[in-house]
Amino acid sequence: MIEFCNRESRTLCLMLAALFGGRSTTALAETPPKATDVAKTPADKTSGLELVRVNGKPIFDADVDRMLAKSGAIAAADRTNPLFRAAVLNQLVDRRLVQDFLVKSKVEASPQEVEVEIARLKAELDRSKQTLDQLLARTGQTDASLRAELAWELSWQRYVKQQITDESLEAFFNAHHLEFDGSELHVGHILLRPTVAGDDAALASLVKQAIDIRQQILDKKITFEAAAAKYSAGPSREKGGDLGYIGRHGPMVEPFNRAAFALGKDDISPPVATVFGIHLIRALSVKPGTKKWTDVRDPLRTAMTEQLFQQVATKQLATAKIEFTGKAPFIKPGTTELVTPGG
Repeated sequence: MIEFCNRESRTLCLMLAALFGGRSTTALAETPPKATDVAKTPADKTSGLELVRVNGKPIFDADVDRMLAKSGAIAAADRTNPLFRAAVLNQLVDRRLVQDFLVKSKVEASPQEVEVEIARLKAELDRSKQTLDQLLARTGQTDASLRAELAWELSWQRYVKQQITDESLEAFFNAHHLEFDGSELHVGHILLRPTVAGDDAALASLVKQAIDIRQQILDKKITFEAAAAKYSAGPSREKGGDLGYIGRHGPMVEPFNRAAFALGKDDISPPVATVFGIHLIRALSVKPGTKKWTDVRDPLRTAMTEQLFQQVATKQLATAKIEFTGKAPFIKPGTTELVTPGG
């Protein structure tokens, strides 16, 4: 089982973990058209191909383009990558599901509230001698898509404020304290590195090799230290794979850190994909942190907001009607399965 995907030997998951560096794609998402607006307004000619309908409401390739353009984390050359585009489309579907939920929950921003935000934005632009039209041209938005984004932000912020309280932040901290209290984890790893970057088949082969190595260690046919010395491509192989202590947010990359801090003492992770290759990680000991929940309010709120988004989207998915047109690659909802046109 691959740690980040909860599915066995999914090459797509490995690529997405490497491409996105383990970050939630929530952070990359630009807002699609507001659910109620889409139902009332026909697509304009700039929307391009219709890619999917969520409960009868369309999402277009132009929505994916705007999301990718908005994210400074993705280089322009990568914006045509089918895995990026499929992951972003998947995020747009989740966003639409959450939007529908907000409408049903009667926390949707009113047109009057959106107009207030537009007025504020125009005033800010005026102070820097810019116009709204210039902003729209620079960001590739339309007036309608900007209003939809503002409506989304106001609605979602209102719901988050209702759900995330000091009590819930403290409870979340207590349940995930290793991630936030400054604890450090003593870890070792075995790194299997592909000889050619971007070789999908080679990456899948390394996952199978990592699964086999892990099983050998669990069956006590070889020690972790001996396996590191024999198989690992990392310099730590000279020390039995020992990396010393790491924090939850560094110095290793996020997919590695996330997997490591989910382990119990002496546990060995399933294969973990990062930009460096495939890892097997062992947790050795913990050096407890001293931070309290009040010291980490902002990271707690960010983590809880992401969790809340996923919980709502997942719940809505169970009863949603999602119809992909098959005109572009997409990730089958609720899975990590990439579906390509004609596939």
